[in-house]
Amino acid sequence: MLVNVALPLPIDKTFIYRVPSDIEHDIQWGIRVIVPFGAKKLYAGVVIDILSDEQLQYIDVFTNNIDEIKYILEVLDDKPIINNEQWELYKWVADYYLANIGDVLNNALPSGLKIQSETKYQLHPDIDLSSIKTEEENLIYEILLEREFITNEDIQKLLGIKNIQRFIKSCIDKNIIYPTEECEEKYIPKNVKFINLSEEFLDSKDFNDKINKLERRAPKQIDVILYLLQKRSQGQTKIPKAELTNKFSISAIQSLIKKGYIIETSETISRIENKFATTNEIEEIILSDIQKSAYQEIKNYINKNKHVLLYGVPGSGKTEIYSSLIQEYLDAGKQVLYLLPEISLTTYLVNRLQKYFGDKILVYHSKFNLHERVEIWNKLLDLWEKDDPSCIVVGPRSALFLPFYNLGLVVVDEEHDPSYKQQDLNPRYHARDMSYILANNHHANLIMGSATPSLESWYNAKIKKIGFVEIKERYSGIIPPLIEIVDMKSMMQQGKVRGHFSHPLLKAIDDEVKAGRQVLLFQNRRGYSSWMECKNCGYIFPCPHCDVNLTYHKSENVLKCHYCGYTIDIPTFCPKCKSNKLIFKGFGTERVETELQKYFPDYRIDRLDLDTTRRKHAFKEIIQRFERRETQILVGTQMISKGLDFSNIQLVGVLNADNLLAYPNFRVYEHALQLLMQVAGRAGRREVQGRVYIQTYALNNPILPYLVNNNYEDFAENELKDRWQFKYPPYYRLIQIQLRHKKEDILKIAADALTEKIRNIIDAEYVKGPVEPVISKIRDYYYRQILIKIPRDNLLKDKKQKINEVVFYTLKRNKAWRGVLVDIDVDPV
Repeated sequence: MLVNVALPLPIDKTFIYRVPSDIEHDIQWGIRVIVPFGAKKLYAGVVIDILSDEQLQYIDVFTNNIDEIKYILEVLDDKPIINNEQWELYKWVADYYLANIGDVLNNALPSGLKIQSETKYQLHPDIDLSSIKTEEENLIYEILLEREFITNEDIQKLLGIKNIQRFIKSCIDKNIIYPTEECEEKYIPKNVKFINLSEEFLDSKDFNDKINKLERRAPKQIDVILYLLQKRSQGQTKIPKAELTNKFSISAIQSLIKKGYIIETSETISRIENKFATTNEIEEIILSDIQKSAYQEIKNYINKNKHVLLYGVPGSGKTEIYSSLIQEYLDAGKQVLYLLPEISLTTYLVNRLQKYFGDKILVYHSKFNLHERVEIWNKLLDLWEKDDPSCIVVGPRSALFLPFYNLGLVVVDEEHDPSYKQQDLNPRYHARDMSYILANNHHANLIMGSATPSLESWYNAKIKKIGFVEIKERYSGIIPPLIEIVDMKSMMQQGKVRGHFSHPLLKAIDDEVKAGRQVLLFQNRRGYSSWMECKNCGYIFPCPHCDVNLTYHKSENVLKCHYCGYTIDIPTFCPKCKSNKLIFKGFGTERVETELQKYFPDYRIDRLDLDTTRRKHAFKEIIQRFERRETQILVGTQMISKGLDFSNIQLVGVLNADNLLAYPNFRVYEHALQLLMQVAGRAGRREVQGRVYIQTYALNNPILPYLVNNNYEDFAENELKDRWQFKYPPYYRLIQIQLRHKKEDILKIAADALTEKIRNIIDAEYVKGPVEPVISKIRDYYYRQILIKIPRDNLLKDKKQKINEVVFYTLKRNKAWRGVLVDIDVDPV
């Protein structure tokens, strides 16, 4: 028997292996197997094909010697860990985004299901002690006399050196040690020990005598028995051993076990059951008349098997409409995927959904440990065999790769959000677009929602490729917020600016807090100051490894690079002119917080950004403090714009709208307006009209009129005209090729040569570059970019394949360019 195995490695092919006859009956499509790969390593791969007799003949013709094909070493699973719909999705991602299938599988599987061997070293059985010449060799020998094996990490720690390969090779050549490869499952089920009263003890005729004896001779033991009897009377027959050892003497517990009065058992328990459990009563989903109308429109499209864009202003109650739809699918025994752009939003949304769906909810994201992620994956696998497989999975883009069964509905909330695009790792997929394929593979329905839809989705609705449902009013008829533009140039001239706040905004903040309400303030940069500058000569402190300035973080009192993490203590003088006149320029959320503490020392202020939410549960704690009204002013980056609904906010302030346009990207107006509208939507969600103060030095900012008039429709139509004129999405597809190398001269020559090759297969007018990106150096790598535009009516698959081949052959055939790294990004954002 031969099988085809996919490995979670950066390789663009699958591999054929032989199956030993004694495990042929264990082989199934979709299970994991341990296979040898390369010279010595072992990996867990997934069986994606069992070859037929006809295929065997085909293989034999091309290999000439079928006996050279390697054997599978071990079967890991007794049932598949993926299904056919998943594998078709993975193949589509690899094909569309020009990624290796191994990269897709590596991205899809939780780390606990991915296994690779670790090299371990043992004493060679034929060791010649006379070959041990150095102290280091003798140390390894003595350690291995006491241990069965050591690892590379062990040797590094023992010898205190990083590069150990030459030393290890010498030891192997001298027959001092020999290497072996061992695989271990990363996922370990959670076993918990329980204590319960022995039934034999409870039913014994001399039970009372035993109790009396314990009271006289063993008071510590009788305390344990009485505690267990009390718990039993409350319906709890078994108690976690850890609970008892925290309350009572371990020796007393062990003595009772020896006497047979209590019994110790061990059970495998779920790490995730209690994580999503709720004791709240299930609430009925109640829709307003406007929501009911939108719900029915969506249903009409669903009945026509059409995917739908739900365009609803902030605060229009899209979540309740989603929930009503979800309830129908759950009642029909279907599964639902609810996608969110950020991990941080899951807790907030789950709390809302649990009111309606109780313990039907599963959450999946990278902040869970590897054991929890495997258990969620396995939970979905187990549902394949249940009479009622229905559940709701809530998560960010990574949840798309889960093993769904009977999937009925996919919800993509805030579908416009750029976070749905994976940008730093292969495959560079977009979760919104991938959702179309997932839904189609499962014959499921897709609902995308936003108050500021992406222009791609807007266009698809315009040409009736998808359905379009609009909600123009906020829930309960709440009036949209009043947008006030604050001219900071004029304020500066009038002396009405304090720090980075205009007087009108400071007064509004003070009035709100004194009225018992809370305030949200938005600044889309973290840190204290954007850079440190010499006042004498103008020198700015740069990162030596990246083409950016170092940002000042006051809480740590350091200058830090936000790209590579390079950090230095605050300098006391300028390295160029030796002046000590150093000043901070620009401002971030940390500086806003500091200034507020100075202006309002009696107010409680919190900050929500990447720096304050690194710790586990930090985001949840900050939001909960604000919900409990313990915090009066919350300062944040774009984290505060996404999906949060606070009832006590009438005022939102944007400290600097201008920096949102400081990026040379064709989507810059779209992204800036979306962000400002989402931020503004946090204001005035209940009885009183909210106010939004937008501070700007550029009154001619082209997006401000659309913001003030709350007119996203006109913006979208006008922006689409510009996109057509300048050949950008949604009318053209984009492919961005990014090259990087540590030597700038080699990179430039390679980029120029590759661009010329591409122009031989793509019309020159559609190939732009190569150019330096805005940040042309990161982590000591120099960057160049080539942008390719492909008309929508062209055969995209053929063009992509040709581009991929040209990139591969151009760079790999020239020895000098083999060190040039390439990232291909299809549909960059």
